[in-house]
Amino acid sequence: MITITLSIFPREACRRRPCLQAGRYCNFLRSALRNPVVAFALLLCAAHLARGSLGRPISPYVLISDIGVVAPGQKIRRIINFRNQFRQPFMVRSVIASCGCTSAKLLTRPDSKIVPGSHCPLRVDIIARVWPGREDVEVTVVGTAGGSAKVLRYLFQYQVKNVVQFPGGSYDVDLGEVAESSLPRWRYFNVYRGDNPMPWDQMRCTSSDQSIEVRLGQRHQGDYRLGLHIARTSSLGVRSCILRFTFFDRGKKLSYHLERPVVFRVVGPVDLTPESILYGAVSPGRLVPKTIRLLATAKSHAATYRITNIRIPKGTPVAAEIESGGQAVRVILKTAQAPVCASGHVVIMISNGRNSYSFREDYLALVIAQIKKGPAAYERK
Repeated sequence: MITITLSIFPREACRRRPCLQAGRYCNFLRSALRNPVVAFALLLCAAHLARGSLGRPISPYVLISDIGVVAPGQKIRRIINFRNQFRQPFMVRSVIASCGCTSAKLLTRPDSKIVPGSHCPLRVDIIARVWPGREDVEVTVVGTAGGSAKVLRYLFQYQVKNVVQFPGGSYDVDLGEVAESSLPRWRYFNVYRGDNPMPWDQMRCTSSDQSIEVRLGQRHQGDYRLGLHIARTSSLGVRSCILRFTFFDRGKKLSYHLERPVVFRVVGPVDLTPESILYGAVSPGRLVPKTIRLLATAKSHAATYRITNIRIPKGTPVAAEIESGGQAVRVILKTAQAPVCASGHVVIMISNGRNSYSFREDYLALVIAQIKKGPAAYERK
């Protein structure tokens, strides 16, 4: 850039007039600014200096931690080293998790500054969801460094599978969908000893939910047939229980204990739109409305059902109103004034005059502090 600039400057300009006199530009600088190449080079320099004056990027890195395959409802704890990537001391204001069943805490004293380059342990406790699939959990550390707001992100990924392993074999814990009209009913699945069985010759199983009865079926070549009796319920949605297995070795007089969750989904005549009350990242002090509607299943028509009531727990920052026709409900979130992860649930009741059902819909909102650089600063790098 310097070579190009010097080659364009006219040499006669400095001979006719001094370069700088009484605060005025000299002739060679005026002629250089008329050249498009020099003007573009000076524009790049100005942009580079302006970027440097604003500080380092808002999100310098995203640490992706792949937890792997976990069982439904499993508790996961991860402790990672939080490192101050900025040139100034970092003051932690809040630690926010994007999932309501996740808690994150920076293990440091309140109002303590983290000097540049130093480390601090960050503890993240995750409770895996009960429905199979892949889940992403993002932990955001909000703070200030050098008088400006800074945001650092950590991403945790895990996958919940239908089949979980335990010593001696595996079994399927996802019973799938169960129609409310077909309850009560029995659902059966097999428990296998596997190729390398445990030294047990007898098994017992109990359920943590009194409305779910466990029955052990006929044993064939070391394999058990396990049956669950699901009672009639008026609560639709995901249901779960903990099965407590006890394996006995009568020869050595030993026993092995194991607990595993079993999940199933009770499906009624209508359903709600999936992920209906997920607000995502919003600004403080805003009113954010969301509309959720009834969807018909294959067993009946949604037009015969109406939303009759809405129950909102006390202390939650949401308000709800039933729209005309009773086929939709509008949930309005009043966000907080400070960074916070707002989570809770709304219970929606529907009826067709004969049968009544209740839905529990969870809502989640990530309120992030306003930063003057605009929403583009929150994009993942």
